[in-house]
Amino acid sequence: HFNVNETDAGLRSVRHVLEQVSEYDETFFNYFDRLQLKPNQVLEEIQPNQRAEDSYTEHLIRVGNVDGAQQVWPALLKQSYTNDRLAALYISSLLQNHRYEAAQKDWAATEGPSDYPERNLIFNGDFERDFTACPLDWQIQTSDNFDTEREDATTHEGHWALEINFHGDANVSYANVTEMVRVHSGMHRFRAWVRTQGVTTDEGIRFEIFDPENLQKLDLKTASITGTNDWMPVDASFAVPESTGLIGVRAIRTPSIKFDNAIAGTVWLDSTSLREGS
Repeated sequence: HFNVNETDAGLRSVRHVLEQVSEYDETFFNYFDRLQLKPNQVLEEIQPNQRAEDSYTEHLIRVGNVDGAQQVWPALLKQSYTNDRLAALYISSLLQNHRYEAAQKDWAATEGPSDYPERNLIFNGDFERDFTACPLDWQIQTSDNFDTEREDATTHEGHWALEINFHGDANVSYANVTEMVRVHSGMHRFRAWVRTQGVTTDEGIRFEIFDPENLQKLDLKTASITGTNDWMPVDASFAVPESTGLIGVRAIRTPSIKFDNAIAGTVWLDSTSLREGS
């Protein structure tokens, strides 16, 4: 069929195979690439088949066909065929190719109604949603020296907050909760609410807002918070440079240079927000 330019008939034959087995996915998808078939045409002919459609979309991402992935993504959303893993791969590919606006738009559409990004440029700023693997969501890195997890016992508002518990056995460097945020140039206002209990040493928790590609352009750190404090706001105003379209927001702890430097204690974070304006 393909050799005699009967593309639609060829795709219908492929669809029957894809409905039965997955072993030939890459064989077919690589063939589509060589034939330079339009991804939305391929998807239209092989649907409805969630497994095959997801597999084809992942193939497009893996071979670097970002245009093709963007073509088919709306169809996957319409059929509710997306999942957290595939969404993370797709959004990551957009970010890697500096398609920040598309990444923000498609991530918001994928995750459904929320205050993001119209009223809050930080996605899941209140930690009410389970974390995903998407860079435009909070990314948590684990460690044996501390625990970082959502919890529902101590919150500023809503039902969930983020809890960081330092074990007290090391002078740790902490930068283990991070989210990438799409921004435009100009002034921005950041706010988060923090509560601490028994945070030791002279170096406690703080926030860092930075340009992931060039810290010389933007690298703002808020004041360190130690000891025991009830819920308190942490505010920062900063200017995003003209050439910066993506920033990182993370909670950090800088290692202490004091002799008594093993940090212990618990930190809660909640109600983080980022908005345009001074």
